[in-house]
Amino acid sequence: MQNKITYLGHSSFLFESTDATVLFDPSANEMIENTPRDLKFAYEPDMAKNIDLILITHEHSGHCDPATVKRIVERTNASVVAPANVLEKIDISPRLKVEIKVGETFKLRGASVKVVKAVHPQSQYPVGYIVTAGGMSVYHAGDTYVYPGIEANTATVALLPAGGTYTMDDADAAMTAKNLKAKYAIPMHYGTHAKVSSDIEMFTKNIGENVKPVVLRPGQAVKFN
Repeated sequence: MQNKITYLGHSSFLFESTDATVLFDPSANEMIENTPRDLKFAYEPDMAKNIDLILITHEHSGHCDPATVKRIVERTNASVVAPANVLEKIDISPRLKVEIKVGETFKLRGASVKVVKAVHPQSQYPVGYIVTAGGMSVYHAGDTYVYPGIEANTATVALLPAGGTYTMDDADAAMTAKNLKAKYAIPMHYGTHAKVSSDIEMFTKNIGENVKPVVLRPGQAVKFN
């Protein structure tokens, strides 16, 4: 089985590997569905299978959708990894809740997880994650601006916000991808609504020669050897 990443909309991704299947920031709420561009959440919770981990970066509705998370957990028995204030919102068994803080590293359900800093003043406790499974690593930056030390979050694939206003913009995302020395960079958190509109061509043109930009529509996937 090849490792595969599927973009589900806004900041949500499905990472499927030989070791674990990880779902980042699943959200099917109205903010995602009613958008200027057709960015409806491209995942049906009632069809979820074999999800090992659900990782949530912060409490905002486009990232933490308690109803969607509960439906997926009921079908898959997935563990939900998130800050304490996020877990408080989700009505699932306590044994499936994994409270985390920045700086922690652990192995769970076939994946290695490192919790990293995110700078998002609008959130109570934002985080990012570096997940390693199937011989590759994925950095989900969450909602974050550029900050000193972000370049230490090295990974094979970087999932970076590019919409501006609440996060880094397309130019900062391109610069960050270069500094991370990622092999691939996938933009997220752009074009979902007016305040995070972005010229994603700016991202692809300024990313440099050593990082491959991968721009996906919701529902599209990319495979990695």
